Amino acid sequence: MKTNKLVAIALGFFFSAGVMAQNEAVCIKTKKSPEERAKKQTEWLNQELKLNDEQKQKVEAINLKYAQENVADRKAAKEKFKANRAAKDAEMQQVLTAEQYAQLKELKNKKKDCKHGKKEGKKHHKKAAAVEQQVTTK
Repeated sequence: MKTNKLVAIALGFFFSAGVMAQNEAVCIKTKKSPEERAKKQTEWLNQELKLNDEQKQKVEAINLKYAQENVADRKAAKEKFKANRAAKDAEMQQVLTAEQYAQLKELKNKKKDCKHGKKEGKKHHKKAAAVEQQVTTK
């Protein structure tokens, strides 16, 4: 009886890991160049709106213009965010004691770790626990 439960649990983990791998593969987005995004948007609009050749050229130029501007805007916003974060960090360092500042750095690192992959482990654990619960109730 214990062997059957262990096999069922092992199979549950095995299948849930396969499902997670498929979900991750579907969710992965590749970064496209502004030119690629503009072309794809233009193709979609052409299909939906039945653009003539002149409209298609103009629409593609418009899409390219704004795709390139959006890239520049994102880079500028990212730089501003980094500068603000550095300024805030410098001000916090002046207010906090050395021990408090070290503790703050540690808290930030833990938070960063959670954002970069540790949450996926929790999701996987919850799914595996749910599968295990279903197996044990049957």
